[in-house]
Parts: sequence; structure tokens; C-alpha cells
Amino acid sequence: MKVGTDGVLLGAWADVQNVKTVLDIGTGTGLVALMIAQRAPESEIVAIEIDEMAASQAADNFKSSKFRERIQHQHLALQEFEFEGTFDLLICNPPFFPSGTPSPDQKRNVARQEESLDLLTLIQKCSPLMAAHSRLALILPALRKDELVAVIQEHEMYLKRICLVKPNHQKEPKRILFEAMKGIHVSGVVEETLVIEEGERHVYTPEFKKLTSEFYPVE
Repeated sequence: MKVGTDGVLLGAWADVQNVKTVLDIGTGTGLVALMIAQRAPESEIVAIEIDEMAASQAADNFKSSKFRERIQHQHLALQEFEFEGTFDLLICNPPFFPSGTPSPDQKRNVARQEESLDLLTLIQKCSPLMAAHSRLALILPALRKDELVAVIQEHEMYLKRICLVKPNHQKEPKRILFEAMKGIHVSGVVEETLVIEEGERHVYTPEFKKLTSEFYPVE
């Protein structure tokens, strides 16, 4: 899969303060793992990917980067992943859509639809890998907000931050960035809104430029 705006948004928005250990779930070709490695210079990252071709490309990208000593790569599904301990940050750009009419492109199905990892399984597998200070960062379609809130509450997590992502000022949010934590929620959710474009294609808002300035030298 090509580098997309969703992955860039997630990698740039996730809170990496005091992050030392990271699990990137479904790393694809390694985009988010590399972004987190750049933003959190003391972090050690485990990046897992189920698709063989994407996993191979990620391995090559990691080896070619200056962060190669800090990224451990595994070709497997989250359901097969075993780890003794917890991570400071778990991050995932998961399959967006419940399984429906499949695409002829099976790799696209795996990346875009919940054939390999549904939302409930994702949260079930992440929960034991989180301590009280751990954060889980996700990006999902806006229409799945209530579903995610219900699922994380069942697994003793709460929302700490959300960011509504709008393509431009005229359109409704299409994506939501989520940050969840383990434990009992004691304060309100920090809610933000990010507009990507001013109205014309590739004319970006100051907020988007600021968020992605380390990665996109946008004029």
C-alpha cells in the first residue's frame, strides 16, 4: 500500500512524550514506525505485519533507515504476537471497514477490511500489553466513534484525546484520531478538530502544516 494521509496523521499526532517502548500493529511498509522512531529518539519499536510483501518492504525500509538499531520487525498477525511485559505506546492504523463486498485485490482487502483484524480483537489483544501509563493511538472512520468507545470501556480503557479530521472546512469529519489509556477515567476527553485543506486540493491549512512539518515540507 502507498503512503497515505491517514498513516501520516497518526504518526504525527500520537503522543510520544516519555515513550520508551512501542508496538506498531500492522506496520505495512513501516511508515508509522519510522515516524515514531524519528519523534521519540529513545524509543525501541516492535513493528508487526501480517502481509508478506508489505513485511518484506518494511524490513528493507527499516534496514535503510538510521533508526534500524531501534526497530525490531516481525512478520506475523497480532493474534500470534507474544510478549512478556507492556508497551508505553501501542499504535495502529487498522483495517477500517467491516468485511463486506470484497475487492479483487486481496492485499487491499487485508489492509482496508476487517478480514484479518476486527476492532474487538484489536482491543482484546492490546489490553494485556498496556500498563496504567500506556497509550493506544488509532485512526478510524468517524462513523465508528461510538463503537470504539463501547469496546474500550469493556476492556478497562478510556478515551483521553480525540481529534476530528475534516478534509476541508465545508465537509464533515471523515476520520477520527483516538488516544486511549488503561484504568479509570477521572477527567474530560480532550477534543480537537483538524482541517486538512483550505478548500482547494493540496492547499493545506496552517494546522495541518504545523502537525506534519517534520515530515512534509509543505509550502
